[in-house]
Amino acid sequence: MTERSPIIHLYFSNMAHESRLLREAKAAVEEGLACEAVGIGYGDGTLPPEQAMARNVSFLRLAPPRWAEGGGKVARLLRWPMWTLSAARAAARKKPSIVQAHSLAALPASILAARLFGSSRLIYDAHELETERAGWSGGLKKLARLAERALIGFADETIVVSGAIADWYANTYGMEKPHLIRNMPEAIPGTTSNGDGLRAELGLGGDDIIFVYLGRLGHGRGIPLLVAAFRNVGEDRHLVLLGDGPMQGDLLKDTADAANIHVLEPVPSEQVIGYVASADIGFSMIEDVALSYRYCLPNKLFESRRAGLAVIVSNLVEMANFVRAYGGGWIVENDPDELAKLVNSLTRVDIAAVKKEARPVPTWEEERERYVAIVRSLV
Repeated sequence: MTERSPIIHLYFSNMAHESRLLREAKAAVEEGLACEAVGIGYGDGTLPPEQAMARNVSFLRLAPPRWAEGGGKVARLLRWPMWTLSAARAAARKKPSIVQAHSLAALPASILAARLFGSSRLIYDAHELETERAGWSGGLKKLARLAERALIGFADETIVVSGAIADWYANTYGMEKPHLIRNMPEAIPGTTSNGDGLRAELGLGGDDIIFVYLGRLGHGRGIPLLVAAFRNVGEDRHLVLLGDGPMQGDLLKDTADAANIHVLEPVPSEQVIGYVASADIGFSMIEDVALSYRYCLPNKLFESRRAGLAVIVSNLVEMANFVRAYGGGWIVENDPDELAKLVNSLTRVDIAAVKKEARPVPTWEEERERYVAIVRSLV
């Protein structure tokens, strides 16, 4: 290749909060490995069809035809295959050096763009254990495994987000162990814990202890557990649920009578770390409802640590191993009484001691080097 070509990222989503995709796109452009990076998702009317995200990095959201809009059964059924074809064509027209699929749903479009409509290299970047998602039926999981087994061999390189998931892919498909690129946040200059941001907005004093949940307000993430626990703790222990999602409306109603539970709108991803730095402890209480959750390493866990918070995590494989390896927190069973007991027992001395003993965690800058090496080997 005598001159740089684009890198195209395909993701069957509305591209609203795709921080991992954006970090990788920026890395390739900043290292001079691509003239531009374009993320292609679908349009749902909530975000602009085209959006500049960084220098030479943009998102393109493909809207379905008018007749396929809305919630009709046929429209919903046809939306993914229609997006697959249109996304593949849009990607191929860019003549990319690399096409990167960010989910199993985006893998067929990526294969079409890279192999049928063009001659690009292909990266499969699985954001979770794709075939073991929460909420999927046994039949759907089986179908997904058959599809992934058939398609994963088209990828030149495969990337996953946790060590347990890497082992699962190697053992299940008899393939070479995928690369591990964890969801570490970027370093944000100026992050402080001086009482600004969250603590100031809530009007809480230095004696109040703030516990934060970051992310989507959806099922399987331990939110009912957190609410139940904080109904039985001291009034100086405050739970902040910072995010949006399908549970937001019910949470606002159900916690209206709880002075120590606060449901707040999300802030832009680049502001999260600085905003929550005045809190004390971050939660990652994922429920053991799917193998993908059992093996997950949520980026919100890393954001909490980067913000200088201690953490409380569920006793699930990867999150528990993270706390054992790097300290900085507590491991607890998913039981509201056990959680309430732990929350009530913690003092500022306890929290300060755990933070002091915490070991530095890997950063995105380290993960970035591994990603850049993969891209460099392909272009």
